[in-house]
Amino acid sequence: MDYTLRQASIADAHTLGAIGETTFRETFAAHYSAETMAIYVDAAFAVDKLRQELASNSSVFWILTVEERCAGYLKLNWGDAQTASHVGDGLEVERIYLSRAAQGRGLGRVLFDKARSVAEAMHKEFLWLGVWENNHPAIGFYRAQGFVEIGTHRFQMGDVWDTDLTMKLSLVT
Repeated sequence: MDYTLRQASIADAHTLGAIGETTFRETFAAHYSAETMAIYVDAAFAVDKLRQELASNSSVFWILTVEERCAGYLKLNWGDAQTASHVGDGLEVERIYLSRAAQGRGLGRVLFDKARSVAEAMHKEFLWLGVWENNHPAIGFYRAQGFVEIGTHRFQMGDVWDTDLTMKLSLVT
């Protein structure tokens, strides 16, 4: 299978917004009202917001392309860009988004491996992430990579508050 993984630039904001909205809707639309979904995707995947995130010195995006089409992306945060301030010297995996058509082909592992290699190159002690408590496929994937649950936090999904599991993978032995 032909795929490429490259670091995104500000010029990729439209691409990230489109694949972000598509993958988010594929994964979560059945669980929320159309209004709740619209509130979230309109804010989270707005091109101006993505441009700001791409310009940050504490975040990086990686775009996965399969057969010359964007199939997903990875977003990593450190320092003050992390969505929680109590995490210490870790690297946050804020998003591993993969289109439904690209799932089941080992590409989630490609994105995870990139996250791990970036964390190791930055000499981070651990990777961490938040995942919706009802997203059982994702939780299973993260557990298979060695993540363990360390707590929960609230996540605002449009006009709804959900519970996310906080998961951590130690990188020091």
